[in-house]
Amino acid sequence: MPRSERRELRVATSAIYFQLGVVLAVWAVCIPQVRAELKISASVLGSILLTLGAGLLTGIQVGGPILDRLGSRRICGIGIGVFATAINIPGFGGGPAVLVIALFGLGLGCGLIDISVTDQAVRVERAYGRSVMASIHAFYSIGATLGAGLGAGLQSVGAGLRIELLSAAVISLATGLFAVPRLQDDPWERAESEGQVAEDPLSAREPDRVQAHTPGMTIVVLAVLAAVFMLAEGVASDWGALESIDRYGIAKPSAALALVAFTTSMTVGRLTIDQVVRRVGPAVVLRAGGSLAATALVLVVFAPTFWVAVLGWGVFGLAIAGLLPQIFSALGGVSSDNRGRTISHVVGAGYVGLLSGPGVIGWLSHFVSLRYALVLPAGLCVASVTLAGRATGRVPGRAAARGQLAPTDQSSSTTAPRN
Repeated sequence: MPRSERRELRVATSAIYFQLGVVLAVWAVCIPQVRAELKISASVLGSILLTLGAGLLTGIQVGGPILDRLGSRRICGIGIGVFATAINIPGFGGGPAVLVIALFGLGLGCGLIDISVTDQAVRVERAYGRSVMASIHAFYSIGATLGAGLGAGLQSVGAGLRIELLSAAVISLATGLFAVPRLQDDPWERAESEGQVAEDPLSAREPDRVQAHTPGMTIVVLAVLAAVFMLAEGVASDWGALESIDRYGIAKPSAALALVAFTTSMTVGRLTIDQVVRRVGPAVVLRAGGSLAATALVLVVFAPTFWVAVLGWGVFGLAIAGLLPQIFSALGGVSSDNRGRTISHVVGAGYVGLLSGPGVIGWLSHFVSLRYALVLPAGLCVASVTLAGRATGRVPGRAAARGQLAPTDQSSSTTAPRN
């Protein structure tokens, strides 16, 4: 792929992650306004919010087979259309039933976008021949930060719910119009059908790479690790500040510093971790990151003061920043005729962990304190260390040192993978 096309694809993929972060952050800021306008209780709102997760998982699972038929570029365009339309609906009023429809649509669009942009991100990394996945994912965090600021700023000037949500929709659609035409449209399948199979740049450089495990087992391991890492992220986002309030008795604005430390360090980590992966390899990053994440959570559990806990959350964000991108990178090394279904299984498992993790911690807090409930994600992070090699495959010699992707199961090193 020419350098200009490769760079264009990377920018387009990063832009789609960015608009996901913006829209979801604006929605999160608007939730209190929606509750006030509908005049519903927190428990009712909590139940309604579950429909976003249901729509998300539906989009991921339905979108996988469709991606195999239509390609990820088309699915991404459809997803952005659904996403931008659904975010507007709560701004036009209606009762709880309308909000349920809107949130299911928002989740559905998000799920379709997520699996399609994951496929495109894998393609970007294969085109570059080196680790760039984490820096691409960082644009979601950047978008979420700016989206939260946009929502808060519009609220401060009294723009109103409809304008706030419309602004997010405009950003989403504008980004889609820019980015979707620049995405790849199944070039590997076309090349194969035309008898012009592109060379796998990673295999060409390191023909001695070997696949350590069968593709089916690798997919299972990737799905398990995605669930573990996204569960840990969800726990930090949903419970970090609340744990500080319960334990140290500090005010809510101060407690938010725990979440700020986590999100900021995660963004910084994702912008820089690719360089580390290129030096030491993905397996080392998974092992070291999982171990450091567990250590950081233990520091939070036993922190004598709030500021030590904030430090722990910051270290945790830095440690976990590079873990999930390595799972998505490894998808590029799993040869499959149904890559859409493969992506949907792994991404879907991750969101199951993200959506269920905070609930599991809340349930555990009825038996032990919230503080000690955090031992569960710490233990899962430790357990993930044992699966690092299975997730990334054995990458011997210089290939491991450069952090190249997991190998395919194809016998020829010059055959491009179907990811």
